Amino acid sequence: MIQFYCTDSLVKFFPETKRARRLKNGGALFNEKYALQLFLLSDEMRKEVSVRCSRSDAVRLYAEDYIPAVTVTLPGADDYTVGKTGLYPDLLRPLSVTDFFLRPQIPCPVFVEIDCGKLGAGRHRLTFTAECAGETLAETAFTLTVAGAESAESDLIVTDWLHCDCIANYYGVPVNGSRYFALVENFIRTAVAHGINTVFVPCFTPPLDTAIGHHRTNVQLVGVTEENGAYRFDFSALKTFIEIAKRAGAAYYEVNHLFSQWGAKACPDVYIRKNGRTVRCFGYKTAADSPQYRAFLRAFLPALDAKFKEWGIAERALYHLSDEPNGEHLERYRAHLQFFKEVLPDCRVMDALSDFAYREIGIDLPVVAIDSCEPFFASGTEIMVYYCTGQDRHFEPNSFFCTPSERNRVLGVMLYKYGARGFLHWGYNFYNTYLSLRGVDPFYETDSAGRFQAGDAFRVYPAKDGALASLRLKVFADGLQDYRLLSAVERKKGRAFVLALLEERGFYGFFRYPHDGRALLRLHDELCGILAEQRD
Repeated sequence: MIQFYCTDSLVKFFPETKRARRLKNGGALFNEKYALQLFLLSDEMRKEVSVRCSRSDAVRLYAEDYIPAVTVTLPGADDYTVGKTGLYPDLLRPLSVTDFFLRPQIPCPVFVEIDCGKLGAGRHRLTFTAECAGETLAETAFTLTVAGAESAESDLIVTDWLHCDCIANYYGVPVNGSRYFALVENFIRTAVAHGINTVFVPCFTPPLDTAIGHHRTNVQLVGVTEENGAYRFDFSALKTFIEIAKRAGAAYYEVNHLFSQWGAKACPDVYIRKNGRTVRCFGYKTAADSPQYRAFLRAFLPALDAKFKEWGIAERALYHLSDEPNGEHLERYRAHLQFFKEVLPDCRVMDALSDFAYREIGIDLPVVAIDSCEPFFASGTEIMVYYCTGQDRHFEPNSFFCTPSERNRVLGVMLYKYGARGFLHWGYNFYNTYLSLRGVDPFYETDSAGRFQAGDAFRVYPAKDGALASLRLKVFADGLQDYRLLSAVERKKGRAFVLALLEERGFYGFFRYPHDGRALLRLHDELCGILAEQRD
């Protein structure tokens, strides 16, 4: 016996799952991607199973592979989670006949992604068939109504930090070589395809998540030579990186942090060629405000800005000073910001900082933790928001393995409701332990050696030639798509109309919204219906 039917994209299947809610129809816009899942459960082993769709030209199928998770929550977390230590459906592997087996009494879910533009406007009945050795095992159908209307272009800045050292380490390739750049481009392309339009640029090895006294693999893109106290810069590798990012579709470019994390006390690792040898001249032992480092920055920053202007990206460049300084670091951070603005007065600074006191010092784009953002929004400050390991206590959105998919997707609605400028996440592909004491295999060690909740550190997996998406990344992308949908309805009906509708449907804020995926799905369909109506 085989169970085979459609369900929505917000259900998470576990090895012990025996049934799921059914989905027979849905609606979408012409420029959307619509996601659903196939629930597939057999009472016996079946080998070399294929799943096909009647519209294979417009549909992509992925096997949802189970990935182990040991640390799924941390002490003090709220109870809005799914599952516990065990196996989670997370890796999305493009489905092929030869490696898809039905395990007895264990669900083998399939993720379905429909390109509505390829389907075209109209009502479409999609038939899915499970086959084995030429025999049809089961069949199910889904009806999707595609409206000719389109959602709005996104105006968000969305970033999920690319960790280039993790690419070099995992694949064992030389930094800045052809294979390395090919892999980096694929990782960026996958990010852009899921709504992440900003790329993290390692001019120098970013001073992030590194234990004092340790050094992450050097991924410095800018060559530096010092002769008689003067600096010369080689931007050729950086130019290659920027060209790759442009080609992949990136819209914004974040320059790595110029000072150390959690306090801005020290410098990043900077390798400089002197007297015929390349040596690490700045690092954790060098004070961030030392005359030597400031002299270096006075030479480097204008040269970098000139290149960005030459390459046509200066207006979309964002500079980081230090990640997550707190209240006690305010004056030190203020001094760094003043110095930076003296050197590059017209360039924008963005940093993750959540103490409201930082609002007054003139940072161009604060990036505030979701659980600290209310005072900033209330003051009218334009901010981006972020979540990481600490945003797990007040039902705020996040994307851990154990996060219900609707808690992941609802972020898009909240970015719209609050008028956020964008969103930042720290771990697109962080394949290291906490503080980068060693590398990890993300297929097996998903919690950074136990310090973070499984999935906090990465949202893609390293395949042979690049990145494979996770279920969590697909759901996150659907949330960004919801933001675009809300923006489109605003253009037709006005912002007051949309905000009133959200409140009527129970979407009050980051911490208060329906804990039911069906509410999000109904909201999506309702908004599509509004846009499909004849214009007033």
